[in-house]
Amino acid sequence: MKKELVRSTDLSKFSCDILISTPLRLRLAIRRKKIDLSRVEYLVLDEADKLFEVGNLLKHIDPVVKACSNPSIVRSLFSATLPDFVEELARSIMHDAVRVIVGRKNTASESIKQKLVFAGSEEGKLLALRQSFAESLNPPVLIFVQSKDRAKELYGELAFDDIRAGVIHSDLSQTQVF
Repeated sequence: MKKELVRSTDLSKFSCDILISTPLRLRLAIRRKKIDLSRVEYLVLDEADKLFEVGNLLKHIDPVVKACSNPSIVRSLFSATLPDFVEELARSIMHDAVRVIVGRKNTASESIKQKLVFAGSEEGKLLALRQSFAESLNPPVLIFVQSKDRAKELYGELAFDDIRAGVIHSDLSQTQVF
């Protein structure tokens, strides 16, 4: 069977064998009846650490699990960060769980330079970021923010400072992102 790679924010009622998604986006597609999960053989849910925050798991996962009717489905969780307490909780509800770690557990890559700056407020964060660019922060730089609205705001603020920046968030099409 030929495997197709589908990269799109417009799911347009498609069916697939391998599905990699964030739970919220997938739950929305199920609710809108835009996706058929009956054939999915491998389900990979990203942002697993967020799933195990209090009250999130059942609300986000139940509709997805119920929509995946293939009896031989393999379910996987992915997270760039996975605290020990989240791993323990995940193992308590998963069968034959395996954890794959790239690099050393709970540490940043040695090639990543980190700096902790106490900012105190959103305005303080922006000031600290501007100061970091002025002092020593040289591109390429990847900045994670809380929401797509904040990403758009930060993009505008950096553009105002003549700092060449790009923004990636779920409102963009694949062609806009890459």
